[in-house]
Amino acid sequence: MAAPSTAFQNAIRSNSAARQLFVKLEHAEGDVLAWDGLGSYTLDSETYTGVQGLIGIEGISESYDVQEPGLSITLSAVPLSAITNTAQDVRGDELTIKAAWIDIETGLPVHTETIFGGHADKLKIMRSETDF
Repeated sequence: MAAPSTAFQNAIRSNSAARQLFVKLEHAEGDVLAWDGLGSYTLDSETYTGVQGLIGIEGISESYDVQEPGLSITLSAVPLSAITNTAQDVRGDELTIKAAWIDIETGLPVHTETIFGGHADKLKIMRSETDF
């Protein structure tokens, strides 16, 4: 892994960058792109829909053991219209999770890192009283 850039190190030391998560599910009927901020954000020439800090990720770990770890992603308060084009069958679809440190003043990414790259297994939609 390459050493972090000087700009990234300075941003972390001065607390002028905030970490944001970006999730991309590549599906035949249309990609699902979400980030844990507010509004739309373009990262690496792709526009992500903000879910206002409501992304939860569990199960990312590193190990030297041969294992198949489970990874769960929760997208809370995502409008059903944003995922209805994505059929229930997502098995084998490419899934990428990136962490990006965004400069608080400029809104530009200081550093981006892929923290997970793999394939999806299943999509579980849990409806609530506040579905919209």
